[in-house]
Amino acid sequence: MKRVLFLTDELRIGGAETYGVVLANRLTDRSVQVHFAARPGPMIEKLRHEVSFTPLSRLPMINLFRLYKLCKQNINLVHANSLRMLVYCFLLRCPVVYTKHNETMIEKKMPRLYAWLLNRSTRRVLVLCALEQKKLMRMGVKPGKISIVYNGVNLDKFSIKERKMMSTPFRIGILARLSKEKNHAFFLELVKAMRNEKNIHFYIAGDGPLKEEINRNIQEHGLEPLITCLGNVEQPAKFLSTMDVLVVPSHREVFPMAILEAMATGTNVVAINRGGIEEMIIDGKTGHLMESHDVNVFKSRILSLRNNDTMRLLQAEHARKFIEKNFTVEKMVEHTHEQYERAIENAKHTVDTYEGLGKNYESRR
Repeated sequence: MKRVLFLTDELRIGGAETYGVVLANRLTDRSVQVHFAARPGPMIEKLRHEVSFTPLSRLPMINLFRLYKLCKQNINLVHANSLRMLVYCFLLRCPVVYTKHNETMIEKKMPRLYAWLLNRSTRRVLVLCALEQKKLMRMGVKPGKISIVYNGVNLDKFSIKERKMMSTPFRIGILARLSKEKNHAFFLELVKAMRNEKNIHFYIAGDGPLKEEINRNIQEHGLEPLITCLGNVEQPAKFLSTMDVLVVPSHREVFPMAILEAMATGTNVVAINRGGIEEMIIDGKTGHLMESHDVNVFKSRILSLRNNDTMRLLQAEHARKFIEKNFTVEKMVEHTHEQYERAIENAKHTVDTYEGLGKNYESRR
């Protein structure tokens, strides 16, 4: 039986954290013994009892000591789910697989150092989309280390809702951490641009450092009757299934789970073209893909969905089928498990693209 130590910063509610918990839980069904280490948070309750857990500290030296002890327990492989955890592994000289979830400061400011670290410390680097794969290769990361493993949706949990006619009011939502890169300012501009449309209501789901600023802007522009702020949403499937449209206006994205989950529930998506979003959305077929932050264009796309039930329902059906074919949690776990096997064997491979996904994603269209 393989023994894998999974490391992430903190078990707060978030995409990277959910990814880690889902992997840990599902890998136990594949005869992988998973030990999880992180700072405790609300997501700890989601870990299955078969997954052992070690709490980490905010103090690096304490973490190094705890991880050193864990790595001495016949661990075959460490899966680092953040750059901080990768640095710990580098210092401890652990056999490591690293999943790159987002753009880090060292990557932006010192790309050569970042590439050196990945080449020197990892056996495999898992990226979430083809764009990230290409970026790392341009930086100088060895192609044979890089594999695309797409995020996956639990289709049992995110089931498609039967939708026949538009809801009243028509519900438009954003599901994201309240932080600058998620661009809630644009979402509020969209609300202002649509304030005279009848039977439309907007929802903001999430929490974060910009909570007070967003609430202040809502009050200053008199938008309270049009917007409901829900705070943290512990059941995204329930939230998404009640929305007619999910808006994704981020300044920066890699491969947002919220889009996959919305598509799985039959919620139409109108999103900016950033990061790997174009690998999720076929414009006009499984969603709407915007090339710029033009409020009027976003407004036009949303109103076209509201006013055309046939287009809205057909798009939702295509989106669900697209998820079923390409982005299930079963595929994610299977492909990750394959990467563990390769990393443990320390084999050298060329860049992987499962069934043409990523490198040739256009073929799916």
